Amino acid sequence: MKEYKVASLIPARGGSKRIPKKNIKVIAGKPMMNWTIEASLNSKYIDRTFVSTEDEEIKQIAHDCGAEVIDRPAEYATDSKAELNEVVANFREHLNRINYYPDYMVFLHATAPLRTAQHIDKAFELLVNSNYELLESVTPFHAYPYTALKFLNEKGRTEFVMGDFKRMFNQGRDRNKVYISNGALYIGGYTCFNYYATAHLSCQAYIMKPEDSIDIDTPFDFEIAEYLLNKRLANEQQEMLKLN
Repeated sequence: MKEYKVASLIPARGGSKRIPKKNIKVIAGKPMMNWTIEASLNSKYIDRTFVSTEDEEIKQIAHDCGAEVIDRPAEYATDSKAELNEVVANFREHLNRINYYPDYMVFLHATAPLRTAQHIDKAFELLVNSNYELLESVTPFHAYPYTALKFLNEKGRTEFVMGDFKRMFNQGRDRNKVYISNGALYIGGYTCFNYYATAHLSCQAYIMKPEDSIDIDTPFDFEIAEYLLNKRLANEQQEMLKLN
């Protein structure tokens, strides 16, 4: 494969309502974002790893883990996802100041600790060999959407959400073709990358297993992810013992 310059961007703000200090809460033995930083640092394609944050404690932990730190304006550190393209713009401004111009950028949420360097590398190879400018990671969606999705009416009773789902999924026969974005990986050409383009454009899909696709948003997500990480670590230790 041709050699490319590749930079990763990891946004990690200090505020979190459901899980206080979520990005640096210790999970399976290390701060949560360290799992993502290490995955980026261990990628064979990513040259430089950047953490964008407004929080001083996060800055220090990111630096100690080996990442470069970008000062994130406070107005781009709210609980709204609408500012993520502004975070990307701030990232480009920083790279302009240090005269570093990558060919590709990899956007990694710190809340997906089960995504590994191997996932990143396979996804990057997939994108480079495709005809697309943007890749997103997805995981299979196994429910029957038009029968499973419901809302509550004013009386607190469930009603079906039908819409186009019945037409799209044709009595469930196409459900194995349905995927949902898992938020673990976004890769694109550096100059044209747009975080929200995946919601509107056709992208190259990188399929990940559900057990690698936990995006931590709630304490329950945290417990599941920690269980899976500890299980993975135990399996790795068993493999090491076999080799020795």
